[in-house]
Amino acid sequence: MTTVPLAYYGVHTLGPENFLCALLRWEERGRIIPVWLPPVEGSRLAVADAEWDPDRPDSHDLLTEIIERSTSGVKSIEISSYYNGTFVATVELEDGEEYDARLSDALILASKLNLLVDADEAVLNQASMWISESDAHEFFGLDLPETNNEEETSASGDAKADADFASLMRSMGVDASDIAIDLQGTDDTDVTDGSNGVEDDKDEI
Repeated sequence: MTTVPLAYYGVHTLGPENFLCALLRWEERGRIIPVWLPPVEGSRLAVADAEWDPDRPDSHDLLTEIIERSTSGVKSIEISSYYNGTFVATVELEDGEEYDARLSDALILASKLNLLVDADEAVLNQASMWISESDAHEFFGLDLPETNNEEETSASGDAKADADFASLMRSMGVDASDIAIDLQGTDDTDVTDGSNGVEDDKDEI
């Protein structure tokens, strides 16, 4: 099994419905995983990214404290599988114990522990999509680093794939004017079947 470290580009608000999306990127290939988040988890992730401390600890703060005080720490957080629009993450502790988690919870934990999220390359090949620099700027306000991607015009080797991301966004009614700045001040899903644009409750473990 080959794993790939992913760059994290924050939480963004998209579309007239204000969907929350975490953006992960396979830097070497210039491919992204947009993770559509439920409102509560999306807000918590944005708050964690902003390093804002609530008056009282929430469940993720409690989990982080238990890990730090009661274990030798987290070795890795990995997107381990993808099926029918739902991602499953695996949190591996330094002692070898592994726990399944929703990707939204895993992203919050990674933010609090300052860890990168890895992904199984098979998952990336199945669920990631190529994004052009112009789409990254239009939809997320991001100037992404250049890649050494030698693929012709698309991630799949077919000319249609380089329009996949823009088509996905526009099918949701997203226009450049609908993009809101996230809590980090920069200019962050599970890729669903397109039915509702947010992470489904079915990925509860």
